[in-house]
Amino acid sequence: MLINRAVAFALVIAATSVLSSYCLAEGEGETAVLLGTRGIMTQNGRTWQQLDVRAKIMFVNGVQDGATLLLSHIPDSEKAQRAMDAITISGFRFSDIAKQLDLFYSDSANILIPIVEAYKYALLKMNGSTDTDLDKLLADLRRKYNT
Repeated sequence: MLINRAVAFALVIAATSVLSSYCLAEGEGETAVLLGTRGIMTQNGRTWQQLDVRAKIMFVNGVQDGATLLLSHIPDSEKAQRAMDAITISGFRFSDIAKQLDLFYSDSANILIPIVEAYKYALLKMNGSTDTDLDKLLADLRRKYNT
């Protein structure tokens, strides 16, 4: 559980740096996320939709680089590898993931869902999760963030 929280935090920090030149009205492109007992603001679909293709690819690349950086500090290499496998996907390009995020945010009901959550959803979809599992996850995400 500690790895998941730490990974999520690192992903948010790494990816947020890409967005500094893409400003919306204050707070408009952010959604609160609770990590353990700590809440942080992270970018959502409003921000994603403001990015051009190159920035979207760099954002996805930053997510993976942030995870790599964080996991390189975990002494248990097996746990680090399991965590890395859960948040990355081989055989696809960053542009493929970015296209999945575009598709995810093409539904306005998903606009307030944080990009890191959409990223995890996209990886599950690309890894062949069932439609039933994806539908349940999407319903949970909408319930959590659209309140």
